[in-house]
Amino acid sequence: MSILDKAKDAKDAAAQKAAALKERAASAVSDISEHAAARASEIFGAGFDQVTGAVADFNEALPVVRKAGFMLEGVTLQVSLSPSIQAGFQATEPISDEQVATIESEHGDNKLAIMLVHTLRRAQKLQAAVKVGSLKPQGLSVSIGLSPSVSIKFA
Repeated sequence: MSILDKAKDAKDAAAQKAAALKERAASAVSDISEHAAARASEIFGAGFDQVTGAVADFNEALPVVRKAGFMLEGVTLQVSLSPSIQAGFQATEPISDEQVATIESEHGDNKLAIMLVHTLRRAQKLQAAVKVGSLKPQGLSVSIGLSPSVSIKFA
């Protein structure tokens, strides 16, 4: 067998090994992709269940929030590993601290409603105290989720 034949045999053997390796890698990627898709589906399902429960709690809180002088303008639901509800509010009429205390005593068992009322009132006070150029306050947005937050809008 000549050196040329040996080189050709070695090339053919390397090509076969490379093809087998490529096939195993493709199979592994396919298995990982299937597992990731199944896991994502599970996570989405759990997130969906959490959002569904949170929306029910949120709906129960809305009459109390309305009573505190805030009108719901819109809602965005985010279904993910850490689902959240983003809700936009507009102040309809100012209420006194005494009225807030009355609302709190009447609806103290509704923790979400009381948290929303306190959060919106604090944000409203900050919105009134802050000036951003010639922009006017245009509403408040609350995000309820793993990392709650409040956004104060000016336009």
